Amino acid sequence: VVVLSPLPPSSQVQSLIDTVKYNKRVEYFIGSCKLFKDLKRIQIHDAVAIYIFPDCITNSLRYEEDSIFLSCLSTYKYIEYSCSSNGYCNNSNKRLSIGQYPCYKPLVHYIQGF
Repeated sequence: VVVLSPLPPSSQVQSLIDTVKYNKRVEYFIGSCKLFKDLKRIQIHDAVAIYIFPDCITNSLRYEEDSIFLSCLSTYKYIEYSCSSNGYCNNSNKRLSIGQYPCYKPLVHYIQGF
């Protein structure tokens, strides 16, 4: 599991990640899914599923809703961008077919928290 967050983990999250059960299964990165360089750094093109969680402690629900939409859009655009013109993604055997929903293409979930 890869976590990409604009903020460092809280002490509770960090202590959970550090437990024996999760320390080899969870990687935490600071960044934004709106930036291609961060999506490339975490190799999002290899993801099976992507979950985008809203900030539930926001002052503006409208801003957060817009932010989630842009995060989803950016993620899809990066995945499409990372594939070459022949449809293969980053020299792998994964083929992206634009307009279809192949089983390997990550499913972006928006988790409603409001």
